[in-house]
Amino acid sequence: MGLAHSALFNCRQVMFLSSEHRNPTVSTLSAWTDLEARHSGLTLDQFGRKRRAKLGESHSTPPNCGRNHTINALRSLNIDSANTAQVICATCPYLEACRGGHVFGFLHERLNALKSSRLRAHPESLPDPTEYDYSDVVLLWDEWSTLLRTTRTLDVNVRDLDGLIGQLLVKDPKLFCALATLLQGLRAMLTGETKQPNRYGWNHTAVVELLPQLPEELDEVAIEQAIAPDLSYLDPTVGYGISAAALPASIRKKFTDSDAKVAETIKQKFYKQWLMPFLKVLKGGAGYLRVAQGVLSITLPDDRLVRTALAAKANIFLDATGEAGELAQLLGIAPTEIISLQQTVPEYNNLEIIQVTTLGRLGNSDRSEFLQQRIEAVANALLEKDPNTKVIDFKKFAQDSSLRWWVESRGVNDLESTTTLILIGTPCRTLSHLEAEFTLMHGRVPQPGCVEVKYPVQIKGQSPPGVQPYFEMKVSADLEFRAFVRHRILADIHQAIGRLRTHRRPGETLRIYFLGDYPLDLPVTLTPASEVTSEAASKTERVELAIKAAVAELQATGQKVTQSAIASLTGYSQQHISRFRSLLKMLIGFPNSRMSKTREKPPEAQWLAREYLPLIASLPTFEMLQEVDTLLSVYGRSDFEWLFEATPAFTQITILTKLMLTLPTGNLMELAQATGAG
Repeated sequence: MGLAHSALFNCRQVMFLSSEHRNPTVSTLSAWTDLEARHSGLTLDQFGRKRRAKLGESHSTPPNCGRNHTINALRSLNIDSANTAQVICATCPYLEACRGGHVFGFLHERLNALKSSRLRAHPESLPDPTEYDYSDVVLLWDEWSTLLRTTRTLDVNVRDLDGLIGQLLVKDPKLFCALATLLQGLRAMLTGETKQPNRYGWNHTAVVELLPQLPEELDEVAIEQAIAPDLSYLDPTVGYGISAAALPASIRKKFTDSDAKVAETIKQKFYKQWLMPFLKVLKGGAGYLRVAQGVLSITLPDDRLVRTALAAKANIFLDATGEAGELAQLLGIAPTEIISLQQTVPEYNNLEIIQVTTLGRLGNSDRSEFLQQRIEAVANALLEKDPNTKVIDFKKFAQDSSLRWWVESRGVNDLESTTTLILIGTPCRTLSHLEAEFTLMHGRVPQPGCVEVKYPVQIKGQSPPGVQPYFEMKVSADLEFRAFVRHRILADIHQAIGRLRTHRRPGETLRIYFLGDYPLDLPVTLTPASEVTSEAASKTERVELAIKAAVAELQATGQKVTQSAIASLTGYSQQHISRFRSLLKMLIGFPNSRMSKTREKPPEAQWLAREYLPLIASLPTFEMLQEVDTLLSVYGRSDFEWLFEATPAFTQITILTKLMLTLPTGNLMELAQATGAG
């Protein structure tokens, strides 16, 4: 791709668009001019890649713009003119020096870069089609399925809402009165006065149903004028009857505040511009609403990148997991207008995919400390086998040396020499994000409801003992949305697997370990986490391992194998151990008839009758029934009858009462009549 040039396409300019435009993964792309975005300085991360420097970090590349804080403040408030040179650059004290490339230099660098016949860029940094002629430009989109953004989301909290209410009360009380019922209903949802139905909050349908209806006659023009920000605050000399933009640079510097101070003025004087998009969506316009945890999220269509693509002479969209049909839908064109080419990749048997189960789905939600310890135990065990093993995990859990889902899990070639790669978790974005994306793409909200579905697993060889050849999951009842979500999950997993570049390394043995209970669409070798290392065993597996070890020790030393002896060695109570009835039957092999035939009952039986049965009789009915079922399974009916007869009368009455109360009313009445109690 780096060998492409304008003459090849008979065009004026070729642009390679990538989220990693600063860090080209192909050596031939390094010679292309980079169209840099505004930044407050760049630094190198642990992988040697250029990244935007965070506040307080040292710079490897100095800032290229003196108005970054101002721009970010305007963007955060959804003010349309945040990126316009008229608002940002015209009053900047460094305007002339920036144009000349002497100080900061963003304008100078950008002007020169756009003259180049070959350049790299992030599509968000490209000029708007209304300001730049793309008719003789060819665009190369790398990983288009993640790059071609078609939506944007505004997040609104109580502070934003209260600011708007105050602004309307001052500017136009009549307008506030017209919107008061709606805004009060929304405020109750954000403050928690109206309780969330669940931890996910309200989806679009629920928000629309719960909020009061809009007034029939609403003057939207008047509302827009009332809440519009007064950008004259950004011009320090406008009060003197002249704009700072009209002053010489030497004088402008004396009047202009620092970037940080201007940004602070914006935060104090301006309010987030969210009401008009909110009203448009409520009236049935394209968009998606969700309220959760005190935040209203408004997802809106954003056609800027689509307009850029449609304005170009030609587009080449690159993506190993993207679908041409979806691309056509995003671009608003017929599928027949897209020429789809696929490279035939030879099948190699040098890649083994091992799926480590019993850890749960491992999404991007919080993990318990115990679960995280189990995950780390698996990773550490695999690292001991191959110290060059690499790990991909979610950003919030990733170690310093780990790669991150959605950051380094696609579009990079850093793992071409790695032989073992661990993928931790199922890369599924938040439900609200997926629902919003689906709604704007398909023009409808996903149907409500969930169903349990068993997804078969393509197992290589035999399924391990105790591991089912399928994963049962709760998924959306909407078939189209279900497929939409699954495609995105599998696409990210395939992209991560592809980082090893297996087809380029036919002579090497490569391994992928996928940690998570999610059905892949590839043949896998299933293995429980405890088979990788005993330190990754679940709590249940740890009890089972302890019981097995205790039985082995008792048998090796010639001691009698009883529950009490096992409890003594393992540290678990006899009540807890008795729950593992199948394992106990297999290991201990109690002769069920011996207890009833011998006069002297073993200490274990005495304990069960005098202490354990009274204990379980005090449990809730369902739990008691489970424990009784365990005893019947382990000891058999005849020995259980002896245990029941030997337990105190009060315990017998309690157990029988709870058992009878589980019967239907009609059966209880028949029982009462039969015993004369009716």
